[in-house]
Amino acid sequence: MSDAPTISLLHATKGKPEKALATMRLWAERAYTPALIEYVLAWERSDEASTAFFDATLPTAEMPWFEGGVVAIRGDFGGSAPAWAAAAMASSGELLIQVSDDFEPPGHWDTALLNRLPPDWEKEPLVIAVSDGLRRDKLMTMFICTTAYAAQKGEFLHAGYQSMFSDDDATFRAYFDQSQGKCRVIEARDLVFRHRHHCADGSVPEDDTYRWQNRPEAYGAGKKLFVERNPTAYGRHAGLWM
Repeated sequence: MSDAPTISLLHATKGKPEKALATMRLWAERAYTPALIEYVLAWERSDEASTAFFDATLPTAEMPWFEGGVVAIRGDFGGSAPAWAAAAMASSGELLIQVSDDFEPPGHWDTALLNRLPPDWEKEPLVIAVSDGLRRDKLMTMFICTTAYAAQKGEFLHAGYQSMFSDDDATFRAYFDQSQGKCRVIEARDLVFRHRHHCADGSVPEDDTYRWQNRPEAYGAGKKLFVERNPTAYGRHAGLWM
């Protein structure tokens, strides 16, 4: 049996290190087999609060949560999508899971996901579509795929996006690739990884990170890039995604 982890959790964070740490702990507490999991945490080099916090916290013996290891990377990403992309490149697992500060996994989430996969899934280009508890369309706000699919695409999430529309891009391309016989999307919408976003949950305060990610410029730039990369998304192939 390989010593490499089976699952890589890819967590991009900015400006909220205490929340990020609480998120890490929650994913560990709700995992069934932590030995199978590695955690890759990515943040901006300019985020001094996160750097100081994680430099003091991550090396301590108080974090034996993920037996597959904790990998910390910082860089001049310029947004969450490039940070997730960099986290994927630094990972070593066979199943890649996008993690955000405001997503909460269900109990035994690792077993629940692995049970949906076919035999020898590590060799196949697969995507697992789960629910975030909010949306009713097919948009995957938390992207999950095999390393085989990311390798086929050449990326996990496209690093050209800053924040907005990276999930639209990943979702559209997954369903389009499925229509072309290049991958398979496993529908597992009964698995709810709850998205506690301030826009939908009044108990979650708005903060500088939310404001930066959701600013009009980010929407505009994201939509422009999405249309350039996916010119058929709003045409005859829109039904694959919306």
